[in-house]
Amino acid sequence: MSFFQEIYKNVVLTQSPRSFLILAGVSILLYRVPLIDKIFRTFHTLLHESGHAFASLLTGGKNHRMELKTNLSGLTITESKSKFHQFIVALAGYPFASASGFLGFYLIINDMTGVFHIALLSIAGLQLLLNIRNTYGIIWAILVCTLLTLELIKLPQLMWSTGIIICSVILFESVLMAAHIFILSFRKPSLSGDAANLHKITGIHSGFWGTLFLAQSVLFLLCSTKLILSWAEIIG
Repeated sequence: MSFFQEIYKNVVLTQSPRSFLILAGVSILLYRVPLIDKIFRTFHTLLHESGHAFASLLTGGKNHRMELKTNLSGLTITESKSKFHQFIVALAGYPFASASGFLGFYLIINDMTGVFHIALLSIAGLQLLLNIRNTYGIIWAILVCTLLTLELIKLPQLMWSTGIIICSVILFESVLMAAHIFILSFRKPSLSGDAANLHKITGIHSGFWGTLFLAQSVLFLLCSTKLILSWAEIIG
């Protein structure tokens, strides 16, 4: 049996703590692979912007447009009924993405990988139909919806490994993006994205919101790590 066949059998197809850690490590290496890194990292952008969009709908607002950009930033144009609703919408992006990564890991280690894939497919498909309006975002969403559907129907044996990689990237990206905003919120507050928007709404310095975004991302990463370690002890 060749080296790659061994990897496929013992890592990709084997649900064990060892293969979990290897696949999580692979997700970090993907950051060094041109184009592939953007495809995976855009999952975080989708979830971040979906957090804004869902918060807008839940507070009785409207969503006008969503963009997923090649530089991994995003844009969601919403309309809210009050300043408090604007606050909720502006606050929702980073926590929603981080929580999605944690929930994904929870579903995967509890043998509900299919549920995670269906949820991710549903979010991507819904935003493609209703909100995504820029070229890269549309192409990415079509590609991802196609691949996730193909995997669910034809290649379910791969869902566990791809789910781990996607969730790992989402959580890593949550920390990286939050850390970037944290730095900008002190050095260049006007360019700190959601932190700057929250400053405009509340009057509280962007640095506070940048710190809050970073803290929640690290918290979800730590909770995910604890969840995985507890699962590894049970599995043995």
